[in-house]
Amino acid sequence: MERLTNEQSLLNRIIHGAKLSVGLILCGCSGAGLAATVNSDVQTSLSLPPVKTIQTQALKIFVTDWQDYSGVDGKGLYFDIVHALFADETIEPQFIQQPILRGIELLKRGKGDAVLGLWHHRYSIGGNQYLTGGLPLDVEVVSAVFPSDSDWNWQRLRTEQDARYAWVKGYGYDIDLNIPRQAQVPASINGLRMLKHNHIDGFIDDLFYVSKVLQAAPGFEISDYRLEPILTRNMYLAFQPNADGERWLAIYRKNMEKLLQQGKLHALFKKWDLDYERVKYRDLDHY
Repeated sequence: MERLTNEQSLLNRIIHGAKLSVGLILCGCSGAGLAATVNSDVQTSLSLPPVKTIQTQALKIFVTDWQDYSGVDGKGLYFDIVHALFADETIEPQFIQQPILRGIELLKRGKGDAVLGLWHHRYSIGGNQYLTGGLPLDVEVVSAVFPSDSDWNWQRLRTEQDARYAWVKGYGYDIDLNIPRQAQVPASINGLRMLKHNHIDGFIDDLFYVSKVLQAAPGFEISDYRLEPILTRNMYLAFQPNADGERWLAIYRKNMEKLLQQGKLHALFKKWDLDYERVKYRDLDHY
């Protein structure tokens, strides 16, 4: 009797195995295929949704080579401020080195979006050529530079008809200072060399920038020169006078205020051994 029971159990297992094989064949699935199907289902359930690509918009800015501000090496205070301004806006600033007048001309022709370092002044010739506003990017303290042993000063330089002076081309001091245009040089160091060799009586330039040049240029000592401040004017990132320019300007105004409130402007100026407190000159009724 026990033998018959064992034989019946074995027969049942054989029949069950045969049914399973037939079922797999009818389903079109082998054991390996079934495993693959299960594995595929698991992988599908665990896969992540596709990542959406965030599109950045380029902002083309014409810049002039100013040491420690917007140098050809891509380093400087103005570069740092602009990057901080647009860091959270999916905007990628692209800096294009051009002399200031060339940059303005290219902006007028629609070849870029902005010019870095333009002055918004009550005597400015900018007119409707570009848009500026909000907090200034910087403040320029225009100064007359004389040899320390010279008897020339600003009052004499601006009134004597035979006075000889120069400034960097494109800076527009003749309009802002209401003086005749004289010699224009390609860079600050050229004007300082003319002054050193007595080719001019005075050189007009930005106080803080020309001080850096005097400290860094071989053959010059800042103690050998006297710098007399004569004008203060706000400096901006200037945009095209159109709908895109208005949008860029709105972002600039909003984020400049934010950087000021967060203390980041002070920190960036300090990084370049400059004091943001001097930028507090903002007579917006006249500038």
